[in-house]
Amino acid sequence: DSKVLLCPQTNAALANHCSARMPCGSNEGPNAALRWATDWDETTAATLKLSLEELTEQTNRGLTLELYALRDILPGEEIFLDYGEGWEGAWLDHVDNWKPPNKRSEFSSYQGVTDILDRKEDFIRTITEEKTNPLPANIMTGCIYWETDDVDEWVESIGEDDVEDWKLHDDETILEKFGRPGNKFADTEEGKTFAEYWPCAVYMKDEASRTAVVRIYQTPSAEDTDWGTEDIPRFLTDYPMSSISLFQRPYKSDQHLPNAFRHHIGLHDDLFPEQWKTQTNA
Repeated sequence: DSKVLLCPQTNAALANHCSARMPCGSNEGPNAALRWATDWDETTAATLKLSLEELTEQTNRGLTLELYALRDILPGEEIFLDYGEGWEGAWLDHVDNWKPPNKRSEFSSYQGVTDILDRKEDFIRTITEEKTNPLPANIMTGCIYWETDDVDEWVESIGEDDVEDWKLHDDETILEKFGRPGNKFADTEEGKTFAEYWPCAVYMKDEASRTAVVRIYQTPSAEDTDWGTEDIPRFLTDYPMSSISLFQRPYKSDQHLPNAFRHHIGLHDDLFPEQWKTQTNA
């Protein structure tokens, strides 16, 4: 046992569990293991010599673990690690005792994005269609978007009075005042170079041309826009439906479900320096 908790920063943490106790894959047990990368990372070698007190004073990355093969791994074969008996026991207990979310829970309608996309149905729904056929509560619509060169001029052309009661106007008036062509936001390599998906809502759609009228919302991952700060609705017309996709809402993915499984991955005792281990009285 140790008070040290390591938080991985790379995709190596995505290697799944397998053990002789819980067969998987080819049923030969894990095909890889972890070890300290002391052969090529001098920082790791130095950090392993620190005391617990000295370790708590470290503010930068100090340790590197590397995966190494326990046997020959064939092309396309999945890499498995043994997470330890503690993790395995906790997982089996979780499987035996887990229950689906309460029907009155905000997660009661939960579905995965890939589950919806794999059904090949038209997932693009207007705000009117959403009222009778809503997407699951954990799903949001995203549109490819980037700030265009003319956006500042457009914002300056709109007065405070235009924004105050814009929802009271008819669709034609709203789009005349706030709408801008959206056909440039195509799902192309050029578009992907400059863009990311921003939250959006589909107001109208034309199945024949596969275009839509969408409203773009400020994304928290980008700097605040002038139109977002001033509550100016950002409508795009003739927007390609191929540039619309689905995403998990923040903090609504399956890892945030009630009673989601959480347990640290164990490391072999011989990996930890003696000075990091919890001392017990004989």
